[in-house]
Order: sequence, then C-alpha cells, then structure tokens
Amino acid sequence: MKTKAIVASAAALLGLLFVTALFTFRDRQHTPAFVVRHFKRNVWQNTDTGITETFGITNNRTSACFSYPTGIEIFDGTNWKTFSQISFPATGGLSLEPHKGTFYTVDNSKWPMGRPLRLKMGVGWELKGLSGAFHRLDLRFRYESSVPLNPFGKNSKVFSWTIEVLSDEFIEPIPQDK
Repeated sequence: MKTKAIVASAAALLGLLFVTALFTFRDRQHTPAFVVRHFKRNVWQNTDTGITETFGITNNRTSACFSYPTGIEIFDGTNWKTFSQISFPATGGLSLEPHKGTFYTVDNSKWPMGRPLRLKMGVGWELKGLSGAFHRLDLRFRYESSVPLNPFGKNSKVFSWTIEVLSDEFIEPIPQDK
C-alpha cells in the first residue's frame, strides 16, 4: 500500500516536471529589449539642412532605460564603419519608461546616398534593488560621484553602463534628375 502511494507520487512528480519542461523550453519568439528602426525620411524645403531622418525607438523591458545616439555607420561592402560621431546631446538623451516608445529625429545634411546606413545608440537600464545598490557604491566610491546610496530612494535613479544598439539598415535614395 505504501509503495503504491510512493510510485503514484513519483509518477505525478515526473508528469509535473515534464509539463513544466514543455512550457519552459518551447520555441518562443524572442523580443529584443531595445529596438531602433528607421521610420521615415523628411525633406524640408525652407530649412538650411533640408533633410532629417526619424527613428522609432522602443523599450521592451520591464524597467526604464536611458538612451542617446552615438553615431552613424556606413556599409563599405565588407563591413560596417563609423561614418560620423554624434556628440552627446545637450538635452541629455532620451529616458523611456518600460514598454514605451518614442521618435528621435537626426539631421542628415551630409550623409552619403545610395549606400546602407544605420544609427548607433548607447542604452542603459535603470538598476533597482541589490544591483542598484552595488552600482551606487561603485559610482560613489570609485568615481567619487555624489549619487545617494539608498537604492529605494524616489529622488534618484541609477542606470547600468551603456551597451551599443544598432538600428535596422536604411539607404538614402539618390536624387533623380528631372
């Protein structure tokens, strides 16, 4: 009697593990944490530069992020090379809440036409809890920052070191002579 209960319990446990494994390891569509896509090209007749590029930026994570453009890359036939650097913006970059998106516009008065390009961005995520506390300690004592040490304080946020994120490729059309 006792062995039947033990065998039944073991069979139920194995069945539960099998069902859990099915749901855990099934093929899922991976959603990138941060997405940058070329959205549209704007041609203005009454401005000095005349052309801007608009990018759609999406934060798919469960924490806020901080991002800023760092450059434009051009494809030279075999690999990607930096075409131009974008200095850190005076506005301080973009802050995106979890699961939100926005648009970012870049002046493109001197970008090459007819070749693949992509926007390069630096992205860092808000750190909370224990990881935020360790990052605050690192900033405070290694870099002599005045960031508060309380990781649960509402008055300050700390972000991870930035990673590089690239947009999809886009090509500037060559103007057609009429």
